[in-house]
Formats: sequence, C-alpha cells, structure tokens
Amino acid sequence: MTLRTKVLIVSAIQVIIGFGIVISINSVNAYRDAVSQGMHLAKQDAENYAQKVSAELANARQLPEYLASMLQGLEMANRPSREMVYQLMTNLLTAAPQASGLWMLWEPNAYDGKDDEFRLDWPRHDPTGRFTPFISRVGSKIMVDSIIPIDQAKQFEAYRDKLTEYRPPYEASGWGDFYSLPKQRQRDTIIEPFPYEVQDTKMVMSSITIAIKDKAGKFVGVAALDLPLSSLQQQIGGFKPFDTGYVTLLSHGGVYVVSNDPANLAKTIQADAFPDGFLQKVQSGQTIQFERDGWEHIYLPIPLGNTGQFWSLGVSVPHAAIVESAKKARNDAILTGIIVVTIILGVLSLVLATLLQPLRRLADTMRTLSSGQGDLTRRLPIHSQDEIGQTAEAFNRFMASLRDMFTDVSVQSQAVGHAASELGGSAQKIEHATDHQAEASTSTAASVEQVTVSIQHIADSAREFEQTARTTGEQTHNGQQLASQVAGEISRASGSVFKLADTMGNLATQSQQVNTIVSVIKDIADQTNLLALNAAIEAARAGEHGRGFAVVADEVRKLAARTGEATIEIGRIVQAIQHDITQANGDMESTQRQIEEGVQLANQAADAMGAVKARTDELVGHVGIIANATREQAAASTDIARNIEKISSMSQTNRDATEEMGRAVTQLEQLASSLNAIVGRFTL
Repeated sequence: MTLRTKVLIVSAIQVIIGFGIVISINSVNAYRDAVSQGMHLAKQDAENYAQKVSAELANARQLPEYLASMLQGLEMANRPSREMVYQLMTNLLTAAPQASGLWMLWEPNAYDGKDDEFRLDWPRHDPTGRFTPFISRVGSKIMVDSIIPIDQAKQFEAYRDKLTEYRPPYEASGWGDFYSLPKQRQRDTIIEPFPYEVQDTKMVMSSITIAIKDKAGKFVGVAALDLPLSSLQQQIGGFKPFDTGYVTLLSHGGVYVVSNDPANLAKTIQADAFPDGFLQKVQSGQTIQFERDGWEHIYLPIPLGNTGQFWSLGVSVPHAAIVESAKKARNDAILTGIIVVTIILGVLSLVLATLLQPLRRLADTMRTLSSGQGDLTRRLPIHSQDEIGQTAEAFNRFMASLRDMFTDVSVQSQAVGHAASELGGSAQKIEHATDHQAEASTSTAASVEQVTVSIQHIADSAREFEQTARTTGEQTHNGQQLASQVAGEISRASGSVFKLADTMGNLATQSQQVNTIVSVIKDIADQTNLLALNAAIEAARAGEHGRGFAVVADEVRKLAARTGEATIEIGRIVQAIQHDITQANGDMESTQRQIEEGVQLANQAADAMGAVKARTDELVGHVGIIANATREQAAASTDIARNIEKISSMSQTNRDATEEMGRAVTQLEQLASSLNAIVGRFTL
C-alpha cells in the first residue's frame, strides 16, 4: 500500500468521522427542533380551533343567557304571559340559525303561579302544568314543540283524573339530565352530547343550559339552547394538521364532539386508547400532551363560560410527519457531506500526487540501486525546502558519497586482484618446495622406521629368548622336581591299581546278582500282563458295569508292558557292564606293568633335567647382556624416527597451509573480479 493511499485512507476516515459527528449533532438538533416546532405548530392549530369552538359556544350561550336574564329580572306579576314568551322565543330562535331549539323549564309555579291552569294543555304542557316552552327548528321551519317526547306524551291521558300523581321524566337522572343535572349543580351546565330527535329528525346535539334564579338566589328553572354538533364537525372535523393529522373535540365527560371518525360522535372515549388519568385532566382543564403508537397528541382545555366545565380540543399528528423536515435536512446534510468529502479527497489526492512525486522518484532510484544496477551520477531535483526537499537533498549527498565510495572500491578491488595474483604465484612456489621436502622426509622416515623396526625385532627377540631361557631353566628345575614327584605318585598309583582290580572283581560278582533280579522282575511283568488281559476279558463280559474296570486293566497292562521293556533294557546294560568289567581287569594288569616301567623312567628324567638347568642358567646370563644393548639401540632409533615423522608432519602441514592459501588467493581473485563486476554495473 503506497503512502498516498495510506494518507488518503487516514484522511478519509478522519473527514468522514468529522462530518459524521457534525451531521449527527445537527440531525439530533434538527430532530429536536422539528419536534419542538411541530408540536408548537400543532399547539397553535389547537389554540386556533379551540378559540373557534369557544367562540361558537359563547355565541350560542348568549341566547339562553339573554332569555334567562330578561325573565329572572322581572317580578312574577310583571312577567309576560306564556303566549308572549312563546312568541318571544320564536323570534329569538329565528335570529339564531345555528340553534335547533330554544326552551325553558321552570320549577312548579315558579314562572307565573298558574300551573294548575295548564295541566290539561297538552302537548305544550305536561300534566304538572309547569311552564316548559320548547321552540324547535326543523329545516327552515320554526314551530312550538313539546319538551316531552311524543311516545311519553301519549301517557298523559292516563293521568287526567289524577294529575297530581304524574312524575315528569325530566326530574329523573339519565334521560332528564338536561334539567336534573343543572338543577343539581345549581349553575350553568353544558349537557354531554346526545342523540336527539326533533320533528322526526335525528341528530347529535348538546344543550347549553343557563340556570335561572330568583332574587334570593334560589334555583327556579333553566333557559337552554339546543346546539347541533354538525356545525363544529363541519368546521374543524375535516382539518388535517401536517396533511395527515386530525382534530378531536371531547366534552367534559369524554364524549366525542368532533372526530375524524363520524361513527365515534356522541360516544364516550375508550380508556385504554388514552393515558391513565386522561379524563380527569380534561375535566380539570389541563393541557395534555403524549405520544402513542407513533402519533403525537396535544389537547388544550376550552373553558365553558360560568359552567365550571371544560371541553378539550386535541390535535393529533404522526411523529413521522413532524420529523419529516428533520429527516430531509439530515439526508441533505449526508448528501452534502458525501459531496464535500469526495471533493476534499479528490483535492487531497491531487495535492499528495504533487507533493509525493519526489518521493516516488526517490523510491524508483532506490529500487534501481537495490537491484544492483543504477546511475550513481543521478540526482533528484529540489523544488522546496520542506521535509521532502530536505530528503531529496540528503539523498543527493548520499548518492555523491556512494559514488565516491564505489570509485574507491573499484580502485582497491583492482589492487587486491593484482596482489592476489602475485600471492598466488608465491604460494605455488612454496607448495612445490614443501612437496620436495615432504617427499625427502617421508623417504628418510621410512628408512629409519625400517631400521628401527629391525632393531626392535632384534631387541624383542633377545628379550623373548632371555625370557624363554629363564623360563626354561625354571621349568627344567620344576620338571626335575615334578619327575621325582611323578615317580612317587606312580608308586602310590600302583597300589591303587591293585585295589581297583579287587574292586572290579567284586563289581563283576554283584552285576551277576543284578542280572538275576532283573530276570525275576521280567517274570513278574509277564504275569501282570497276563492278569491284565484276563481282567480286560472279564470287564468286557461285564458290559457297561465293567467299563471302568476295563480302563484300569488296560492301564495296568500298559504298565506291565513298559516294565517288561525296562527289565530287558536293564539286562542289556548289566551285560554291557559285565563285559566292560572283564575288559577292565585285563587292562589293570597291563597298567600295573607299565607303572613299574614309568617309575624307572621318571627317576632317569629327573637326573637329566638337573644337568639341563645348569646349562640354561649360563645361557640366560649372556642373552641378558645382548638384550640390554639391543634395547638401547632400539630407543635411539625410535627417537630418530619420531623426529623425522615430526618433520614430515610439519612439511605436510605447510603443504596444506600452502594449498589453503592458494585456494584463499583464488577466492580473493574471484571476489576481486566479482567486486569489479558489481561496481561495473553502476555508472560512476
């Protein structure tokens, strides 16, 4: 891997890491900013639509507030008749196109004290006669309606004769919450959205009820406006924040007022679809923000006049949509980083190519020199005084020094070659002289060695003869003594032979007795064999019961047969012994005669050996003198031969050294030639 590649790789890694860190930091900051800005925009949208809802509700609340304030400010006696109120309410509803109904519901005799007069005024009144005016709008028509549904109004006839027993349904919780709840709370109340049927038309609406109180603050009834929710659904239900989000409006009780899914309208929210404590926060008027399933949700409270209730408007936006700008910024930053890194690396590559060109020339020159060839007059151009220029200058100085060194080496190698040639000639002359000296020394050493060997043989022979003579004298003396001892031993042996002859006679007699015993044993064996045969025959007759006895009889027969064979063999051996004893008796007699003759000869030999010993002693003395002189001459010859061998060995050593020097000179000449050839490959 080249230096340029290494620098590019390291630089690329550093630049990429640097840009990666910057892009990562910017991406994180952009992500945070995008989320913050997105939620801020979502919150702004929520605030805008919350204001619209608040304004819509406030505008709708003005009508029942006006009606309630107008009537509760009058004394009972000064209040308009019920017919006039119907007309007033009709005019007010006509001026409020957003409302679907305007109604009031008074406590018993709380309006004009004339409830009994209207107990049978059905269906505008119920059997209680209480003032419950209800003006409704169906399409473009405005009409007087009954606050009691038609199906319940059909039950009025049953109470014609017992009017006091009638219990109106609006006093009970549940269906009658539109009245019982404000009465219970003693304050203005917005009823939870509910499905309602007006003039056979079904719709979802909410009632805005205003509590009517007398001067003492006692609750005497409500004035209310029925507000269809379709207007709110149409105004904000179709809004999509960030093109993919949606808007939700929840009532105080968690009922959907506006939803992206119309099927949810007038239905209560599912608790598991929202964080814990969500509805409690809505009812307490808190701002709620949370993330679930990749969606960011923010809910803002909408205070509802003097009701103490809150509705909550929520804006829901996909998290991906919020951070889309951050992702785009990140991708743009990555693309920009890649382009910038590519440009930086390209520029760096060109700069490195220019800066490292002297180093490449240096590498090429060094590669040529390392191969054993090259121009030592070559120099690198110096274009700068930086590290590369200093390196080129140092290389030029190195090449100059190297050229001078190679020039000196060439001259010295030629001188070494000439000296080696002269030294080789001298070595050859020394080698020839050494060869002649070695040959002469070898010849002389061989002659001296032969003389030394001859003298040594003579000395050895003299020593051996002296030793032999001395040994012979001793052996002659010993022989004389031995001859005398032999004569005595032969005499004693003669007596032993006589005793042995008697013993052999006794042995012959005893062997005859053994022969008789053997004959008896053979007869017993024959009888045993016959008995065994008879037993076998009897066992065969006995059949199965005699089988074991037959086996025993057969073994006895075999034993008797072996015994007979053994007695025959013993008889032969005894006869052979008797024959040998008879022959030994004859030999004993001949031996006795020879022993007597041997005694005489031993005595004569002892006398002769005595005379030989005397002559041998004289011979030993003369041989000893000769042996001593020969030993001295042999020692002198050995020293001469040893010295000549040293001279010959030294000559051989000198010859070997001369040959080694010749080989060294030859190698030196070859090295000088090789050195000249190597130096010759360079241009000096």
